[in-house]
Amino acid sequence: MLNSSKTYWAKNVLVKKLEADSETGFLDLNVFSEIDRKPVSNAKVTIYLFETRGIYQESAIENEIASYTTNENGKIPVIELPVIHVLGKPEENTDEYHMRVEASGYYPVVVMNFEIFPNTTTSFNVVLTPVVTGESYTEYIIIPEKH
Repeated sequence: MLNSSKTYWAKNVLVKKLEADSETGFLDLNVFSEIDRKPVSNAKVTIYLFETRGIYQESAIENEIASYTTNENGKIPVIELPVIHVLGKPEENTDEYHMRVEASGYYPVVVMNFEIFPNTTTSFNVVLTPVVTGESYTEYIIIPEKH
């Protein structure tokens, strides 16, 4: 099956950040099944920019910025994304990237607060758990801040 992809730019947020920073990095993703460690094809991978608002970051908005479907090897194309965190300035690092991975017959996985580093490829191997009849949940993976 061919890999299909669509890119969505949320209110030009990323375009503005890209123009301001001009530093980008890359995201490489593989999706596997927990049972046999085989690649999961046709999994939907959605990337979000989570932006906090307010003096005390009391509100937030999550904008979808890209959506892809995995190919027969459980891969999506490598995505180029702007670097949104500045090392040594934690007060400016309030925005986050989030990723949701879902496939038919598997529980969804949400990866929160992943970072993109300048001129570096960040790789993830996401393992999906098959659905058990009568159960429902979403697995959340929260990556701690590095600043």
